Amino acid sequence: MNDDASGTDVDDLEQVDGFDELGEWDVPGTEPDDGTETDPSVSTIELTPELLDAQAAAVAAEEAAVDQADALRAAEDLVADARGVEAVARARLLEVQADQTGARSQVLAAEEAVAKATRDRSRAELRVERLQERATAAERAVEEAYAQVQNVVDQADAGASDSRDDDEPALIYPTLPDFVEEFLVPTYRRWIGGVGGRNPNGEDSFWWDAKWWLHPEAVQRLEALWRAFEHLRRDPALGMSVWWRDHADHHMPILLSKFGPFGDSKDNNERGEPLPHTTPPKGMYESTPDERDE
Repeated sequence: MNDDASGTDVDDLEQVDGFDELGEWDVPGTEPDDGTETDPSVSTIELTPELLDAQAAAVAAEEAAVDQADALRAAEDLVADARGVEAVARARLLEVQADQTGARSQVLAAEEAVAKATRDRSRAELRVERLQERATAAERAVEEAYAQVQNVVDQADAGASDSRDDDEPALIYPTLPDFVEEFLVPTYRRWIGGVGGRNPNGEDSFWWDAKWWLHPEAVQRLEALWRAFEHLRRDPALGMSVWWRDHADHHMPILLSKFGPFGDSKDNNERGEPLPHTTPPKGMYESTPDERDE
């Protein structure tokens, strides 16, 4: 077997991320499409040439590691055998030296046998040391190969995420105040009379607070209207009709009611004018709703 092969012990491979207990490659998002359901939180990564090359390199590193582990075990077996031969040779030398009737040639032969056994054992131990160093290097090579595969997967996943972000339409109204000030306020031209106010027909007027952002319920309802608007506007056929029927016509009567969150407001306007409005303090809505949720 080639002493220069690089790799690691099979047992050690089970400790490396991406190599399961069956010795199979396991990278999230690269499983074959066998019709089974997959975890929706795991992205599907395209098997690009870069990923295939990285996986092939990892497999090659694993195979080299197995070969290296076999070579190391074989060398360790040779060390054990050499130590046994040396022990026998030393015992034989002691036996010959104790025998007073033995010839001098027998002693010399026993001493030579001990010297040869010692040299063989030393060479075997040195070989094991070299193979252990190579095994350590092979372990690093396997880890680096898996790290490279994971790096390719991460880059592909990041690219897919960026692509999804690029496909996401930009908001017409970047923040809730933009939606309220630029769309809702000029669109809803209700006569706001404030507490005790009456419209020209003698009926109760509508209620609204120019500082709507001070009322938690109102903020929640207005944000719901904004989110629904930005989503449904993408449907060119029925989107806005659904928004008015299912969202605006539900929330706005509650917001404009004297029993709603603005029932104690004293703000008013003239008939036909936009709703009273005061811009929120600077910095209150500089982030998106998702960033505020975080």
